[in-house]
Formats: sequence, structure tokens, C-alpha cells
Amino acid sequence: MLDNEVKEDNGKEIVQVHFIEKFTFKKYIEDGRNVFEKTIEAFQEGDETLFPKVSQKLNFHVRPKAINASDTFEFSNGNNITKRTFCTTKLHIAFLAQE
Repeated sequence: MLDNEVKEDNGKEIVQVHFIEKFTFKKYIEDGRNVFEKTIEAFQEGDETLFPKVSQKLNFHVRPKAINASDTFEFSNGNNITKRTFCTTKLHIAFLAQE
């Protein structure tokens, strides 16, 4: 877990790192499978708007994760879209860290 401190230039500086020995997502495996299945459905339908979103509160979601705007792949509908990754929210991580 990282503690951040805001610097004057609006950047963030890591000021402390904590190791969480028994940190795991194991009890959320069904949530992960659900998001994975929804992602497969988005590819099958050729509709990137079907990617799971953070607003759906599924504990995990799919979001863009690219080096820059040119870091794309050809989606199943033929459009080039930015590369994507599975994520969880900072709030969910904080909740897990407190357990």
C-alpha cells in the first residue's frame, strides 16, 4: 500500500510503502470471472461500450491502458482502439488492505 504526498507541482511523491503479507483477491474470483465473461461478450458483440465499467461496481472493470494514443489494437468490429486492462478501484484495494 502506498502513501502519497502531493508536491507543489501537483505531482505525487511516494513517501511510504507498506507490505501487506496476506493480500489476496481469492474471495473475489467469481467477480473476476463475471468481468472476464462480460469482456468476452464485448468482443463477441464487437461493442466496446460493453466493457465492464467502474460505475457498474463489479469490484473489477476494464479501462484503457496504453503508452499513448497510438498504442492500439484492432477490436473485433475492425476499429482500432486503445489497449485495455483489468483493474480494481483504489477504494476496493483500501478495503481489502483493512481486512
